Amino acid sequence: MDTLKILLGATLALLLGALLVFANRMQQDVEGSSPQEVAAMRQQLFEMQQELERVKMEKQRRILRDAVETPSSSDLVTRGEAQEKVDDLQERLAQLEAEAEMAKAEAAVAESEASFLTE
Repeated sequence: MDTLKILLGATLALLLGALLVFANRMQQDVEGSSPQEVAAMRQQLFEMQQELERVKMEKQRRILRDAVETPSSSDLVTRGEAQEKVDDLQERLAQLEAEAEMAKAEAAVAESEASFLTE
């Protein structure tokens, strides 16, 4: 029983040590990266999130458009409700596109600040 406790303790100590080394290296990598790289990665991440949101909205729009164009007796959504949802989704898409433009402008400012700081 004592041997098992010693082995478990040693394993736990090794795991904690490895975790600390990994966290330290990750912190050094983050500190070592340039502000331009960070700004570029943030911009890329934001663009990916926006694209994912657009894809979701487009999928919902297609589903609603199909429901409006080909209604059946089993549809729970009326044409008016579906059209309202489509309009809401279009408004949301317009808002997201405006936010994307603002984010691009912010990224450009951050990039110019980063280049100013690195000079």
